[in-house]
Amino acid sequence: MQQPRQAQSCGTLQADPTTKALQVAGWTVTASKGGTVSHVVQTGFLMLQAPDGTAIDLQLIDSDTAATSEYDTAVKSLDHFEGVVDRNAIIFLAPLGKGTVPAADVAALRGLLR
Repeated sequence: MQQPRQAQSCGTLQADPTTKALQVAGWTVTASKGGTVSHVVQTGFLMLQAPDGTAIDLQLIDSDTAATSEYDTAVKSLDHFEGVVDRNAIIFLAPLGKGTVPAADVAALRGLLR
């Protein structure tokens, strides 16, 4: 199982600037309602298709701490959930985090998140 990896905090990620950056880089982005398992405040949920075709969900939570809490709860509550925490975002394979997000996609996302 992939462990959450927390990047150094560089400010709170937001849906609109992240969407624009991803689209410019060739990602397909669709905003969605999403939802949380730990009842933290979700500030955005983006369904992504990476340029390599991988379907990835990006869940934005209101703080780094709350994102880590949501990730930990998802790992405990959902069967086979895997993902990566980066600041206030949780990156996971669609649907429901079953499988490991390709390292190249995680690296690309980390460079594009705003």
